[in-house]
Amino acid sequence: MVDFWVKNTAGSGNSRMGAMNWLAHLHLSQPDVEFRLGNVIADVIKGEARNSLAPGIQLGIACHHRIDNFTDAHDIFKHSRQCISISHRKFASILIDIFYDHFLSLHWLEYCATPLNDFIDEVYRSFDDYVPAHLPQAERFVRYMIDQDWLREYQTLDGIERTLTRVSHRLKRPGLLTPMVAELRDNYTDLDKDFCAFYPQLRAHATT
Repeated sequence: MVDFWVKNTAGSGNSRMGAMNWLAHLHLSQPDVEFRLGNVIADVIKGEARNSLAPGIQLGIACHHRIDNFTDAHDIFKHSRQCISISHRKFASILIDIFYDHFLSLHWLEYCATPLNDFIDEVYRSFDDYVPAHLPQAERFVRYMIDQDWLREYQTLDGIERTLTRVSHRLKRPGLLTPMVAELRDNYTDLDKDFCAFYPQLRAHATT
């Protein structure tokens, strides 16, 4: 898989890719295909290439960065990262992004009246209709998301394990993160509690 969205946060001590909490980014988007796309492709299309994007996509990209900046600076997110074993803490930001989407999927109906699977199906349909004609530079990324059903994988521990395997390939280190699903199992109650305290604050910030 091509590494469209790999990035590192300089000086943080944490390996960081383009945000992995795709479900949260989509949930916190306006219900508009362009805004949603911007919120998930912010790490795919960069620099001057963004200047030609539709205004709605650019608004979604701006929302994406608001979400990431708020998340990375938040004390609850920092506490969750400290739950990760020292030997794996280099990857804590990646792991917590993914684990928080697991808890979002479990608590989904507390935040959204539309059932999760219906929401995911609607997002996939809208992306499939829009991207080939209007955003071909993101088509490969979106095709991976739909064909591999990334958004539904967050719901189960097996799905989280498969997600970690895919992310390992993007890091060009196959299998590296796969065993780290144990970090979720071992800290499940604390991470669930952190998510439930954090997400309403993130939601309020993103929608202000």
